[in-house]
Amino acid sequence: MKKLTLNKLFFAIAACLLMSFATISCSKEGAKPDNGGNYGTYYIDPQLVGEWMWTSGSDGAYYDENGVYHGAAYGFATKFTVDANGNGTCFQHVYSSIGTGTELAVDISYNGYYEMDDAGNLNFYPMSGTYISTSGTNRPLHGDELYNPSTGGGRILTYPSVNFTTQGGRECLTVTYSETETEFFYKL
Repeated sequence: MKKLTLNKLFFAIAACLLMSFATISCSKEGAKPDNGGNYGTYYIDPQLVGEWMWTSGSDGAYYDENGVYHGAAYGFATKFTVDANGNGTCFQHVYSSIGTGTELAVDISYNGYYEMDDAGNLNFYPMSGTYISTSGTNRPLHGDELYNPSTGGGRILTYPSVNFTTQGGRECLTVTYSETETEFFYKL
């Protein structure tokens, strides 16, 4: 049984957090109309309606000072819900630990709308939400963490090259970030 060193785990956690935020956010030039809190109707593939979930955990694990296994060193999850008009939610969970008493979990809940383009890219425009962490932070999302319809800027969560398929008999959609990086979201 191996113990993870603090430096290795810090690097792994920092790299994973940086990679997850870099791959899910971008800005957009064109502005969407402000619908006064009513997000309206947006184009989505009808197959997208429902709840979808992606999860990933670490191969690494942490052990206590007695060598007893206590779980994976980190884990991620994204769940989104989409209605027939494109309105929905997105929930992101990040968990990390280097041992008992050092766990950190962050939960971000967004409300907003989804829209697909002709190339099959899915964008989520967060209009409100909350940030909660086990470090004691519990707050509404700041303006720069949300989409701003008046400027067309701010946060947009992008899921490129969405394709619908089945895997292991379950409905799923794939999101392809590059030739070597594809994620599977399973329908709940």
